[in-house]
Amino acid sequence: MSNIQGGNMLSYDRPLNVARINDSTYHISFYTFGPSPVYFTYRNTYFTTVLLPDETDILEIYHQDTVNFELRYTGQYKEIFDQSKLIAEKIGDMLFSYEQPRFPEDKRIESAEVVKDSYLRQIQEIQRGMDGSSATRSVMTYVKKMPFLVKTIELLKRYDQRVLAHNKNLGFDSLQALNSISHKEDSFYQGIVNTLNTNVDIVWPLGYRELVETILADPHAKARPIEEVGLSKYKQNLVKRFNTIIENENSIFYDMALAIAYLEKISNGSPLTEHERMEITRYYQNKAIVNYLFHVNELNSKLDSSFNNRKYFLPFEENEEEILKKILTRYHGKYIVVDFWATWCGPCLDALARMKPIKEQYANRNDFVFIYITNESSEKAKWNDLIKTIGGEHYFLYSEQSEKIMEPLDIQFLPSYLFFTKEGMLKYSHLDGYVGNTKFSETLEDLTN
Repeated sequence: MSNIQGGNMLSYDRPLNVARINDSTYHISFYTFGPSPVYFTYRNTYFTTVLLPDETDILEIYHQDTVNFELRYTGQYKEIFDQSKLIAEKIGDMLFSYEQPRFPEDKRIESAEVVKDSYLRQIQEIQRGMDGSSATRSVMTYVKKMPFLVKTIELLKRYDQRVLAHNKNLGFDSLQALNSISHKEDSFYQGIVNTLNTNVDIVWPLGYRELVETILADPHAKARPIEEVGLSKYKQNLVKRFNTIIENENSIFYDMALAIAYLEKISNGSPLTEHERMEITRYYQNKAIVNYLFHVNELNSKLDSSFNNRKYFLPFEENEEEILKKILTRYHGKYIVVDFWATWCGPCLDALARMKPIKEQYANRNDFVFIYITNESSEKAKWNDLIKTIGGEHYFLYSEQSEKIMEPLDIQFLPSYLFFTKEGMLKYSHLDGYVGNTKFSETLEDLTN
């Protein structure tokens, strides 16, 4: 079993810890609230389910031989688990069978609504294409939320980039193309925010937090951080932006948006103040959300003390050259392993989980360091969360900076690894993904002997 990950509406997906009870029994547990999607791979087959707080699901695996096996699942969302294969097929079709939404090739985009409508039409097309399978109705209701999450996140994050490219194709020079990007009005979110306005008891696939966080961070909204304005003012600003879309000021969307704003603050290294804790306690009727926020705050407070001086977010100027050389100089006199990874890279997260026993063998060596490099393709908040459980030294670079490192070394895949001597000389490299614990351990032994 590998690549075991899970999360909820207020979290990114992240690797889950597996505790060994005995030779044949393993236990997975994590703090959550509400329905929480979980997925993993077993014998190269994708499985997914949903777990509920304070309930225990059981997965039994019966092997006839080394190839043939049977899985029996007991839990409230057995229906989703039993149809994992169909869900995987639908996800694959969504990701690989559809091109980017198209705009009128010979016309200037007059408003942001044109771009949004093209994405919403494609989402509906993908959802219609998901019909006609043997999956049950409730499973298809769950699965059809995936294209909405994936495509609306893409719309919001790549809006400027796509319109800029379209304008250049019309013959505009760079300045004209930039100045011709249509401004987003609050009505732009019609069809997006109101779709997210559903109860926390409704199961959402992983991606809800990323979408809401993207909405809150939209530069066109010019929203100030919640720690600057406080809970009440922050909510007032949200209601002002979306009151034509969501009439109810007590909407669950506002509750989730406020919680996610606080979680982003926490993940950036700023624990909740006593005043903020009081505001949260008074505001939320759903105490499960309160407890979850306080749990994450406490967990991050404990972890941040050991990581505050060991993570480097965009530590170099954007035009800085020879980044790798400057990073290696900081650790001169140590054996260095450089891991190129990303928060969205499933094989990277799987490898990080598998190599934990190896890293523990080198944890107390003062002459050894693991360095992790990612770039802006990774979610900053998710990166902040993940590195607290990974350990080592972490660098979050501009995309062009990481490209300047990776291209000369012919790094084309993630994860990839470089192994340096104490003198800063590159001795070994694994550039085609994780090679497994045995081979990785052998490389480390050769490096240090």
